[in-house]
Amino acid sequence: MTSPMPEPFNTDRGDGSAAAWMTFEKDLTSYLGSMTEDDTLTIELAGSGDPEAGCLPYAQFRVHDDGNSLRCEIVGNAYLAAGFDLGDDGCELLELLGWKGNDESAPNWFLDIPTAKAHCPAQHMRIVFSHHFHVAHPHLLSYSASGSAAENIAVLGLAATADVPTEDFDDRHEAPAVFTPSGRAELCSIVGEFLRERFDTEPEVDDDGDFVIDRNRRIWIRVHDDQPAVEILACVTPRVATMRSAAIEVGILNRDHHWVKWTLRGKSVWQSVLVPGLPFVPHHLDSMLTGFMHAFDRTRDDLILRTGAQK
Repeated sequence: MTSPMPEPFNTDRGDGSAAAWMTFEKDLTSYLGSMTEDDTLTIELAGSGDPEAGCLPYAQFRVHDDGNSLRCEIVGNAYLAAGFDLGDDGCELLELLGWKGNDESAPNWFLDIPTAKAHCPAQHMRIVFSHHFHVAHPHLLSYSASGSAAENIAVLGLAATADVPTEDFDDRHEAPAVFTPSGRAELCSIVGEFLRERFDTEPEVDDDGDFVIDRNRRIWIRVHDDQPAVEILACVTPRVATMRSAAIEVGILNRDHHWVKWTLRGKSVWQSVLVPGLPFVPHHLDSMLTGFMHAFDRTRDDLILRTGAQK
């Protein structure tokens, strides 16, 4: 098999996503290497969709041959929803890395490899999902797993697919809208239209160009200009009493939540979550925004109490 390829382009976006993807690759390598006979793992971009319109990106793994071989698959273009199909560069990359399929005889890409070389498909998946499927952060993925290795699934740091909120389609079974914006300006326009429809009012825009939602809590929707991503942000505690207690509480929250994250900025605690912007699926932002608000309401008062913060 061909040796791993170099990175297609610089992944240092300055937001920690490149480091998160490298950590995910390491953790996935560890998990795949621990799988035994008949263990299975599926990793997918979380969300709902219309099967007739295509699926969201996924990869699946199964151990066979008395635990010695790993069958790896990445969804092929025949099954992918519009806007996610791999272009020529993505297909050429997988072919160079030894993957086969994506044709009439085998619609999915597949790779058979000894379990001792689990680091190879882990690296390949990271590159394809982050560079070619444009998944902004690994925490936007979810998992389903079976077998003995599933006892240690927490090492991946992902939410279970069964626990991810999804939207029901209407009686027409319409597929979710998928956009491929050409740049930040077009993505801002799409996000603005989504917010306009969801809240039935013209969204406020601050001096930094961020959308602002004020519904018993002030939430910013930021369209990044250095990466294809939309970030949801809110200040949870304006001023904590002690930095040490705040750091402990933030660590606990981040341990217990896979999607929403908390960070210390000065003496304030901020809550955030990233949504991929290329391709951009408005119902992903809708679901993430709902989950973000629920997390804010569930954790804010307790966080203020434990950190002695001002309201």
